[in-house]
Amino acid sequence: MGAQVAAAEALPSPGQYGFDWLKPETTRCVAIKPALIARFKHCSPADVSKAFGLDFPGRACRVSPQSEYMVYATRKQCQEALETMQANAP
Repeated sequence: MGAQVAAAEALPSPGQYGFDWLKPETTRCVAIKPALIARFKHCSPADVSKAFGLDFPGRACRVSPQSEYMVYATRKQCQEALETMQANAP
């Protein structure tokens, strides 16, 4: 039961925002809804200060080997992270 509680705590809440960072050319920030949360296989805290140089927390949620969402508390945080990632793309 402890593992189930830990897994549930790791999932984002509906109403947060995220983008699929493995598809940077076509992605945009979307509202995280229960249907998308149900597709998440695993979520873990993401150190966005190292990844994108930002000062707010994020969460990485894996859907498949080709899809992983970066999830943030607000649309503004999501948009800032997305733009920073796209600006630093090779």
